[in-house]
Amino acid sequence: MQGVGESDGPEGVVDSSVIAEIAEAGGVELLGMLAETAETEARARFEQLREACELGSADAVERALHSLKGTGAGIGLVTFGAESQMLLDQAREGCLPDEATRLALDARWRAGFAVFEAECAALRAADQGAVG
Repeated sequence: MQGVGESDGPEGVVDSSVIAEIAEAGGVELLGMLAETAETEARARFEQLREACELGSADAVERALHSLKGTGAGIGLVTFGAESQMLLDQAREGCLPDEATRLALDARWRAGFAVFEAECAALRAADQGAVG
């Protein structure tokens, strides 16, 4: 497994089947709502993670990382989920992420979320083409 901050390109960053399942279950409109909710949730959890680390609260760090992992999994961010799990395991052993690690995880989120958004845009375009 690659470490936080290492690049692995777009393949493997997002599980496209998760996006397809969401679109099939709720339509492309649901993807847009889910994207907005996921980004808002992630921003709040990254802030909680920062605060928890500054306070040295392992329990709060674990909660924030667990929430981030779930948010990423909900939209198919595979690499982000693996990185979050690794940091969660470390936090459970008392090793809290430092600022550089948190920033790298945030960058991993942003990279994965960009791929997610691009795949959602492609699905919306295909959906509009099928209708029109």
